[in-house]
Amino acid sequence: MYLKKINLKNRYALVTGAGKGLGRACSIALAEAGATVIGLSRTQSDLDKLQKDIKKVKGKLIKVNC
Repeated sequence: MYLKKINLKNRYALVTGAGKGLGRACSIALAEAGATVIGLSRTQSDLDKLQKDIKKVKGKLIKVNC
């Protein structure tokens, strides 16, 4: 992914709709680039699944259930 070329280490990214679709894809890409992702979603189970995927790329996720 293109964001791997960007170093986002020590940065935070706030992503709404992080549990599904485009928000989920952006969250994973930002985590791969080194950002700590603050993911907002209405569904806790979607955030739990996202956390597993972000851990696979050695990223960090702060989950916020709205």
